[in-house]
Amino acid sequence: MSHNTNGSARGAGAAETKTLRVNGKMVAYTDQGHGQTVLLLHCNGSSRRQWHKLIDRLSSKYRVLAPDIYGHGDTPFPQSPGGFTENDEIAIIDALLRQTKEPFHLVGHSYGGAIALRSALTWKNRLLSLTLIEPALFELLREAREADLWKDIADLAGGHISLVEAGEVEAAGDLFMSYWIGAENWRAMPPDHRDPIKRSIPAVAIAWEIILRQKSELADYASLGVPTTLLMGSETKKTCRRVVELLGSKLPHANLVSIQGAGHMSPITHPDPVNAVIEANIVRNSNRKPSDRRKAA
Repeated sequence: MSHNTNGSARGAGAAETKTLRVNGKMVAYTDQGHGQTVLLLHCNGSSRRQWHKLIDRLSSKYRVLAPDIYGHGDTPFPQSPGGFTENDEIAIIDALLRQTKEPFHLVGHSYGGAIALRSALTWKNRLLSLTLIEPALFELLREAREADLWKDIADLAGGHISLVEAGEVEAAGDLFMSYWIGAENWRAMPPDHRDPIKRSIPAVAIAWEIILRQKSELADYASLGVPTTLLMGSETKKTCRRVVELLGSKLPHANLVSIQGAGHMSPITHPDPVNAVIEANIVRNSNRKPSDRRKAA
């Protein structure tokens, strides 16, 4: 692994866009601020820029790292994606955390939340807090025998994958975004916001393939003695709500928070209340010893 800086900081707290190579693949990320590390993982169809308000909010007291996952933002998708797995995404977190030996906080939204939770199992001895915003652990619906909800997700994923394989990327984007924000809102989105999402749609298809074949179970997370805040929008999809409820029933130190009026994209549509909850979880646990499971709050 190696990394280099593209551009220079504009003062002590200024952002730096950096790149690093992870298993031979280039990854772009933001590095801003100083102090305890906070690592942010965005959702599918987005980029690290979804966190810009949160980064500005936290970077006066924390060092914030926010990568673009593969095929999103400034991180290209591998030219030969055959055999690509969730472990390739998790390797980004591993590479960033090897830059420091200090305890850290982890935040993830949707697909980024699923990656964050799986990484938390590996890094729990250094993890101070975990914040998950509607993590895309949809395989839990299958495990819980929520047949209708699982079918809802499987149909969406299968349709998206089929359209991308047929070269109908525009239609796949319409299907994907209409499910999450509604067709009218998707059509009304300005081109400068739509275009980056459309470019990520082939990578989203790969993520759907990963989600469909994932085999994790709720019991896998029962030993995670890390203070965890689970966020969901009050108007979110039933599929996402049920995943959050299932995790809340199993994670030993989980706190469930509902963002009023928000849907699945709450970090983007309702950044102020979402960021306040994230910051509160981080501040509350900044002085906690990661190895102290009994005092997790």
